[in-house]
Order: sequence, then structure tokens, then C-alpha cells
Amino acid sequence: MPHMNGIEFASRARSLCPTMARVIVTAHDEVREVREALASGLVDGIIAKPWKREELLKGVVGYLERHGI
Repeated sequence: MPHMNGIEFASRARSLCPTMARVIVTAHDEVREVREALASGLVDGIIAKPWKREELLKGVVGYLERHGI
């Protein structure tokens, strides 16, 4: 994204719609800021690139089940 990173985007998204799921898709899943965003609750999940279709679906289904959707 040209004007902000994924963590900044997730923060703005949370302020606009706090109940919306926020997942970061990143090639840098070990970056400290990404892990801190997950630990603090800013994002609900991290998907590391490249991902396998099955892993992506498992993550989405898991989120939906945890939230009773």
C-alpha cells in the first residue's frame, strides 16, 4: 500500500469497525511489529505468504467458528 503499512491499515479499520475481523497477509510473519499486532489484539490473525489454499481456508473457517459465525 503506498500510504500506509498493514498494521496502520488494521488500526484504522479497527477504529471504523471494531467488530470486523482483521487479518494481515504478509511475507514477513516473523517481524516484531506483526507479532505485537497479533498479541495486542489489533489483528485477529496472520497469514504468511506464500500460503497454501488449505491453510487459508482453515484459518478463515477457524475464525468463523471461534466467533460463532
